[in-house]
Amino acid sequence: MATPHLSLPYPYSLNASQHSSREYYPTISAFAERWLESARPIAAPIAADLQRSLRTGELPGSLDECAFELLAIGVLLREHGWQAAHLSGLTAWLLGKLSSLQSRLPRFEKPIKKMRGLVGGLSRVWRSVKGPIYATPEDVERVRLWLHAQGETTQAERLSRWIRYFQLRSSGEAHRVVMLCRRMADEFARESLAALGKFTRETDHYRALVENDVRWRYDSILVTRTRLDTHFGMLGTEILNRAYRTRYQNTRRRLAIVPPCLRARPDAHCQAVQTPLGARCSGCTPACPIHQMTRLGEKHGVPVVSIPDDQLTQLCLASGQAGSQLGVVGVACALRNWSAGWEAEKLGLNAQGMLLDYPGCQKHWMQPGVTTQANLDEFENLLTL
Repeated sequence: MATPHLSLPYPYSLNASQHSSREYYPTISAFAERWLESARPIAAPIAADLQRSLRTGELPGSLDECAFELLAIGVLLREHGWQAAHLSGLTAWLLGKLSSLQSRLPRFEKPIKKMRGLVGGLSRVWRSVKGPIYATPEDVERVRLWLHAQGETTQAERLSRWIRYFQLRSSGEAHRVVMLCRRMADEFARESLAALGKFTRETDHYRALVENDVRWRYDSILVTRTRLDTHFGMLGTEILNRAYRTRYQNTRRRLAIVPPCLRARPDAHCQAVQTPLGARCSGCTPACPIHQMTRLGEKHGVPVVSIPDDQLTQLCLASGQAGSQLGVVGVACALRNWSAGWEAEKLGLNAQGMLLDYPGCQKHWMQPGVTTQANLDEFENLLTL
């Protein structure tokens, strides 16, 4: 296995100017508003048809969520349809089984992840190849299987609802909707690059540097995601925050979940105390971002815990919080945060998401890892909504 680069650009950075992420939040809010205004008329007739065709429990919660899911289909087809098309059925089945096994046997997480990386690396198609536009219902099913193989079960389940809808429509009608999703993605690619491109200037450089090094890692698909994937993640957090905000505001109990990459000290020196919900800061380093966020949480009566990005479901179930309607503020990188919102909804939690200013954890992004940052003003704003 190749040795990772020791000096890397950030996959994205919200600190586009003045070394601060302050500019990002009004920018993404304004962009989301413009995008929703243009997407709602497109999504409205499809949402109405969904209402007539599917059971209530299978429907997106609102028109805005429906529009976002249509865009998700389009972006996944545009950016990853070729990967899904080249993933064999046997490999998809084996990777899916390994991901499921990892969830059931957390004690064996490390060897299972190594096995996932080996299986994926042997079969992986790395660079986009010229070929057909992936925009048929069959392509959506392939992408669903590809997501499941990557361990993205919640995203795969969302696509399952749409595949069921396509099956209830005529072939021509289903194909028309999928083509509409692709056109939405193409337009979003142009618009998001103009509005959000200043936050992802180094994405392509980062991908080029790590692409060969990460082939045999279980998370290789994550760390080689494109600028469009990142812009989509940024929009996703903003839209889902709006969709879930009223429910979050009505919660009586709240919890903030932050990632370990915010710690100022390495694992061996961090004095955080482990609890059933995650690590609680003990205040060993005043300048530590997690300590600062913990202090803000104490100010507003919201506990702050630190857990890895892939343990939300496991800890939520183990601690008995699933279905509790707990209000959660979740901090994560742009590629993970929006889908964690879907996961939280599935677990019966009411979430508001917030992005790290830049990703830098050793687990995924950097060797060695760097301490990340998050906007404390925005964090406090979410605590007090």
